[in-house]
Amino acid sequence: PSSVLSSSRLSSVLVARLRATKTDDNLLLLKTELGAGHGGMSGRYQGLRDVALEYAFVFKILGIA
Repeated sequence: PSSVLSSSRLSSVLVARLRATKTDDNLLLLKTELGAGHGGMSGRYQGLRDVALEYAFVFKILGIA
């Protein structure tokens, strides 16, 4: 639906503006779940994907990846 795409696009624009104007070295991340909600991704592997994303973030912060 267009409302989902508009909301996602708006979030992306906001994050881009924040990144352009921030004055520190902290990460500013945006995770968009376009398939979330009714009829979204489900199944036994979704939990593994979520954990993998968390590990990737921790590795990035620690300088491992």
